[in-house]
Amino acid sequence: MIIGQDTAIAANTGIAGSTTLGKRCMIGGMVGIVGHLNICDDVIVNAKSTIDKDIKTPGMYTGILPLMPHKQWQNVGLWLVKLDKIVKYLNIKLKNLKD
Repeated sequence: MIIGQDTAIAANTGIAGSTTLGKRCMIGGMVGIVGHLNICDDVIVNAKSTIDKDIKTPGMYTGILPLMPHKQWQNVGLWLVKLDKIVKYLNIKLKNLKD
């Protein structure tokens, strides 16, 4: 694991594998970082978030969902990934109805 200069990591954070944290990052408490990731400089991650892919753009990140049964989570996760496309599709359909 590599931790960049001036990076702060709060208590109870789990970092797996050979993750690389950039410079001037702030990682909140109870954050989980799945292994072998690269996090660029100047990233802020809010508490209790989970990082499961590389972060290539500086900024603030949050990923917090309530605990639920695993089977339900599988469905929620699929819908969340598609939500933006679904909203765009519905907006087009609504616009066509008005015309």
